[in-house]
Amino acid sequence: MPGRPPALNAAQSRQLSTFIEQQSLSETGGRLSGHDINEYLFKNFGIRYELSSIYRVLKRLGFS
Repeated sequence: MPGRPPALNAAQSRQLSTFIEQQSLSETGGRLSGHDINEYLFKNFGIRYELSSIYRVLKRLGFS
C-alpha cells in the first residue's frame, strides 16, 4: 500500500468509532465537527490532524 501509514492504529480507530457512535446516540451529543474529533484525538492519543485529514479518517472508518 503506497503512502504514509495511518497515525491511528486499529485499536485507536475502533475507540474513535465507538466514541462517534456513542455521541450520535447521546441526548447531549449529536453531530460532531471535525474540530471536536480532532480535540478527542489529541486528548486521548496525542495525535493532531489537519482538518481536511479528519474527514479522510472518518471516510475510512465508514462515517460521512
